[in-house]
Amino acid sequence: MSALTLQDVETAITALPGLSTVILEVLQTIDTGTAEVNVLERLINKDHGLAARILQIANSPFYGMCGQIDTVKDACILLGVHTLRHLTLACGVMDRFPADAGGDFDRRSLWRHAVAVGVAARTLATHCRHDADQAFTAGLLHDLGKLALDSCFPVQYAAVQRYRETHDCALLPAEIALLGFDHSNVGARLATRWRLPAVTCAAIGGHHAPDLAPAPLTDLVHLADVVCRGLAVGDKGDTPVPPMSPLVMQRLGLRWEQLDGMFAEIEQLSAASAMLA
Repeated sequence: MSALTLQDVETAITALPGLSTVILEVLQTIDTGTAEVNVLERLINKDHGLAARILQIANSPFYGMCGQIDTVKDACILLGVHTLRHLTLACGVMDRFPADAGGDFDRRSLWRHAVAVGVAARTLATHCRHDADQAFTAGLLHDLGKLALDSCFPVQYAAVQRYRETHDCALLPAEIALLGFDHSNVGARLATRWRLPAVTCAAIGGHHAPDLAPAPLTDLVHLADVVCRGLAVGDKGDTPVPPMSPLVMQRLGLRWEQLDGMFAEIEQLSAASAMLA
């Protein structure tokens, strides 16, 4: 098996399909300030998968409207343009990597963890007075690099999984040992390639090492990931739990007793939102 290089990764992710035309149309419509509800409804209804996900999210415990929203138009009104943009982007990326695809890599388990981290990041952001929807999107997409590696290099990434199991270590050191780089680096490159917001790209790239380039969104995703690993929420488990930067809590202005009080909320919302994966 030949060794991978970051140039191999760059070449491979360039060949990955980009976001769908409908997703790009929705994002462009919102960004140009022409996002009338009727226009957004018409665009979203062109993509049945996106419409279904938007309705799922509108009826999720996030918004307390379980079963009450039955049209895309009502969902757009409930969510608002800002939230709709973040969710459309997140759904577009999720649909590029279906949970039931891939080889030995357990994508469904990964997506459950991704949803949990999104929920946790959103909960933490609300308490810290940061953009909750932006935090949800970044948390949801934080492991984008794992999906890219599984899609582009299934043989090499299967070897990483075996190394992790054999050496009883976390995934990150297994990736570095066999590939020479890790999924956070790959995820940031793909996010940049797809023109995701710069702060989201930075959070994806830095969620395992937030002290190298401190930023609120990166800190939120880092903390959310560690919390979900520690609580074994949304995933079959990746032991050991990754270390948490001791500076993140200080930068976010959080105290340990506050964090302890959020655990039940994160677990409850994550369980109820598992359908999004």
